[in-house]
Amino acid sequence: MVSRGSSYNWTSQGVIAMERGAFGDGVPSRTLAHEVAHLWWGQLVSASGEGERFLTESLAEHSSWRWTDDTRGAAAAAEAARNARSRWLTAVHEVGLDASLARTTFSTKAYDALAYSKGPLVLRWIERAMGKDAFDRALAGYAKAGAPTLEAFRAALRAEGLREEPPCLAGDGHVHLELEGVAFDRERGALKGAVTARTCPSGVPSQAPPSVTIEIRGRKSADRFEVAPGTFERRCESEPVSVALDPDAVLPAAVGETCVLAATRCIRSEPADGASGVAYGRAKLVMTFDHALAPLDDAARERIRRATRDASVDVKASRFGDAAIELADEGRALVFDLSGVPAGSLLVIAVPAAVLDADGVPIAPARTSFRTAASSDAEPPRIVASSPEHGARGVALDLAEIRVTFSEAMRAGRGFSSAIVNENAKQGLVFPPVGKSRWVDEKTLVWSLRERLAAATEYCLPFRDGMQDLNGNGLEALDLRFSTAPGER
Repeated sequence: MVSRGSSYNWTSQGVIAMERGAFGDGVPSRTLAHEVAHLWWGQLVSASGEGERFLTESLAEHSSWRWTDDTRGAAAAAEAARNARSRWLTAVHEVGLDASLARTTFSTKAYDALAYSKGPLVLRWIERAMGKDAFDRALAGYAKAGAPTLEAFRAALRAEGLREEPPCLAGDGHVHLELEGVAFDRERGALKGAVTARTCPSGVPSQAPPSVTIEIRGRKSADRFEVAPGTFERRCESEPVSVALDPDAVLPAAVGETCVLAATRCIRSEPADGASGVAYGRAKLVMTFDHALAPLDDAARERIRRATRDASVDVKASRFGDAAIELADEGRALVFDLSGVPAGSLLVIAVPAAVLDADGVPIAPARTSFRTAASSDAEPPRIVASSPEHGARGVALDLAEIRVTFSEAMRAGRGFSSAIVNENAKQGLVFPPVGKSRWVDEKTLVWSLRERLAAATEYCLPFRDGMQDLNGNGLEALDLRFSTAPGER
């Protein structure tokens, strides 16, 4: 990459430097987009004076959101904006100060949240207010200005038609907005309610916006309209499902939760809610809803798992909040894989309102519970077969997997004690290079090997009572040993 002069952040020509920790889950593409954007906002356009942090870091971060929108879609860019809003509000409430972007500097309290979160949120608001094409023309005009200052930036925006400047550019604080008294009059076909501005609980100064945008969603329709804070009434062609304030359409603001008027609900579950004597083992729970749910992503699954763990009243069953979750029946059913549910346990599954239906509306919170049948089984499970066999010698170095069969059905847990592994290593017993594991059936567990075995080596897998059968009985201890051939075969 050839840059124009020294990089904004680094002294090496055209180099973007990132520490190794930034690559935890792969290439951090949005961060790279931010740093590349500094070739414009900070380097080619070297802002100075009031609002310099806004004109460099905020513009670079907003550019990375634009890149996200172009490459991964509007939903991904909206998710970045939601996360930024959360970081901004959390940070400024902690310090009790929400400084204007014009006077945000390195020494300003909550600097990171203001420069990297609030700033790009304001730019997102401006872009929506003007339209993308007009906003891009304004950026080009600002880039060509003889003196790239905050006033030059404002002038470029006005020249392309921005009528109203967000107050947080020059003024401190934000506003807390909530919807209250929202109701639908079926006879008149009218929605009524009020938008209330509240004092910030952290004492941050308030800035009342001249207008807010309200979004009404129905099953087959959507409507958006602007009103001044206070009471409102809106005619609707069909009964609304939800009413919400659009946080992107008013800044700076913290908005309350969505008002759900006709939420998607769970209509049945199998096993039925409150059932007892349910067979334990490798079971499934199916929760059916009266309307299709939105496709599940990792965030939605984690919300359900967290709600389930929080709702559990049984220590033995609490870890089943990590069950696999899938959609079925054209999105109308949630299916939970409850492999290894123990006997005599009360299992609670909770689905929070944060989960959305197919129309993007929060569902009504759902909860179901059932109790598994009790068991008198007190006999510990045993290992009855393995490959390689216990005590085997001359095992091939290209062994691909290790297979173990238990005397009865087992729970899903399958870890080994690191303390025992380390103690065995002192005695010359090597732990095999096991990788991913899988259950072939309810009694047979297989580990793949990540690499080739070493020659003339004695390996050991220390099985202990951390592995349990479905009734919670610990495994009969066994050090599964085998040794490899002395050389290549």
